[in-house]
Amino acid sequence: MIQFSATTPHLKKALSVVSLALTDTGDTVNTHALFEMKNGKIWLYSTDEDKRAIASLPISDLQVEGESRFTANPKKIQSLLIGSANDIIRFEYDHESKTLKVYASEDSASFLSFASYDPDDFLTFDQEMADASELKAINAEVFQIGIKYIQGFLPNDDKNKKFANLYIVDGVMYGSNGSSKVGAFKCADIEGVPSLILRRQMLSQVVTFIEKVAGTDIVVKETDKITMVSTPDGDYSFGFRRAIVDVPNMPIKVEIPTADGGVNINRGIMLKKLKRLALTNATREDMGIHLVVGTNELAMDTAVERKSYEKMACTNITPVGEIPVEFTLKCESFRDILDLYQASNLDIYILKTRCIFYSEASLLIEVTGSEPVKKPFIAVGLLTQAKSV
Repeated sequence: MIQFSATTPHLKKALSVVSLALTDTGDTVNTHALFEMKNGKIWLYSTDEDKRAIASLPISDLQVEGESRFTANPKKIQSLLIGSANDIIRFEYDHESKTLKVYASEDSASFLSFASYDPDDFLTFDQEMADASELKAINAEVFQIGIKYIQGFLPNDDKNKKFANLYIVDGVMYGSNGSSKVGAFKCADIEGVPSLILRRQMLSQVVTFIEKVAGTDIVVKETDKITMVSTPDGDYSFGFRRAIVDVPNMPIKVEIPTADGGVNINRGIMLKKLKRLALTNATREDMGIHLVVGTNELAMDTAVERKSYEKMACTNITPVGEIPVEFTLKCESFRDILDLYQASNLDIYILKTRCIFYSEASLLIEVTGSEPVKKPFIAVGLLTQAKSV
């Protein structure tokens, strides 16, 4: 028998972390988390045999007799907490009947019973994650923003294994869909990270993990088999099978390019113009937008039979020559890449077959009891020009 109590906030945090590594369907041991008492805390473990997660749960009123571990479905307990106004949740597990009672009702005598799998059937991995080598501690907000930015350049599936990953090489994050888009993100906080690969399918869970643990830094670790992110104190960790692929060529640099033409635009105004022009598209195909660079002016029209026209002010980065610089981009692709940026203004450099989107700005990181800290960064995106008008 094991009995203990936990506060609702601590419980929600631990359950949300281990839920990241559960099997989504069925009712097997991989839809459960292992609850195990160690050093006066309950530790939760979950795995679908690819992903794995660990979370600590501070407890009180602990009583143990015999077996001190069990399994339970975290998502069912999360659903129970949604309808509970209690600040303290009580747990009582009977190892003989493999039954967990959870007391979350306004009536202190009321409980729900949940079945437990045999804890011996659970795949253990805690020592493997404990042995992981630390690569670097990265500011959590910088890491999160960098991942979200690179996600916008990745493909929607994993058919091409080389381009189904986020790569960190020489302190720069890279990502590409393997054909028309490439992105790069550089910030001092990422410098010093050895070569690292984060699988595309895991990026949303990594972002969610960062949001749930709400810490200042995230520690990146690796073994020869897994990649993981963790809080500095080790109380919360999320890992997954390590990707073993060669880093593909990324035709992009975090430097200002040499180009035929360049303009600085207001990102919000350009998005407004593109949204308006998109209303004229009668098909589901991604309509082309033809743009011409003038003196402090950018003209654009739709590359369709019945043309629509817009123009907006811009600032020329490169001199305007006698022959105007023209380029064509797919409307939705253009809008999508603009949505990835943080700053209000953005530089666009026009090359023969592609455009480079360049932003050098700073993130303002709030620090409790202190002035906000500036984190300068560079975000660069490459978008191939449309071949046909």
